[in-house]
Amino acid sequence: MHTLLNSSYAGPHVLNVSIDVVESDEIPESVVTLAKQKRQELVEQLAEVDDEIGEMLIMDEEPSETQVAEAIRRATVGLRFTPVFLGSAIKNTGVQTLLDGVCNYLPTPSESEVTAHDTSLPASAPQIPLTPAAAAPLVALAFKLEEGRFGQLTYMRVYQGSMRKGQLIFHARTGKKVKIPRLVRMHSDEMEEVDGIGPGEICAIFGVDCASGDTFTDGTTSYSMVGILWLDVGPMTEDTFFYQTSMFVPDPVISLALKPVGKEGPNFSRALNRFQKEDPTFRVHIDHESKEVRFMFSYSLPRSDLL
Repeated sequence: MHTLLNSSYAGPHVLNVSIDVVESDEIPESVVTLAKQKRQELVEQLAEVDDEIGEMLIMDEEPSETQVAEAIRRATVGLRFTPVFLGSAIKNTGVQTLLDGVCNYLPTPSESEVTAHDTSLPASAPQIPLTPAAAAPLVALAFKLEEGRFGQLTYMRVYQGSMRKGQLIFHARTGKKVKIPRLVRMHSDEMEEVDGIGPGEICAIFGVDCASGDTFTDGTTSYSMVGILWLDVGPMTEDTFFYQTSMFVPDPVISLALKPVGKEGPNFSRALNRFQKEDPTFRVHIDHESKEVRFMFSYSLPRSDLL
């Protein structure tokens, strides 16, 4: 099925968008040639990373849509191919296609190799593989923090085991016990109360004091999915954390230098602490020559609140 979109834009200061969506099972004649050309390019690119499509191309065989989709998934899971989708949040243009691509092409939890470090062992000890089984000991990662009207909302992904409302979980970094008061599943800005979630699922929890990247367990293991890095920031902050095993966080690409003046010091320090707690790409250090506080962060995470 093909979707045709027509939109109008009223000017740089007034957005007056009208979109007509026309669905058809046939490709319009005006773009049939272009569509065939782009499909051939897709098949040729897949042939370079997938043996099955490569053999079909050599034998001058035409792969079906199912064979192309299966090849895309094999190559994507094998990190040899990256599907790219185009769309817009306006009127959800292309959003459903993107979500379908996530389901069709990305690996399931059982196909992803995720490891953790046993903190009771030396740092040089081998990583422990996690199993996406509900009966296994709980290992969950807090990967996003959000301040709301009910306080800090912590987004967590369960990599192993299960999590239930009212359950006691253990903060791997501090060793503190935390009771889960509410467990919700997020749908955009809507919350759905749930009693429990299993491995591979994402939930949000209220009332948990933690930083982005902290690990939580059920107390039966001493697993941690993060490493600890000491930053030279003087008395302003303590430890900050970076993802070591489960998520890849690129190095920061933007750096700034600020020097607090007068009574701004304490508030400035608290702000930096909060940013480090929320953003694992946010790095801070003091330039001992200029006495300036320098920090680096990723352009993919908005930092306009600093300016």
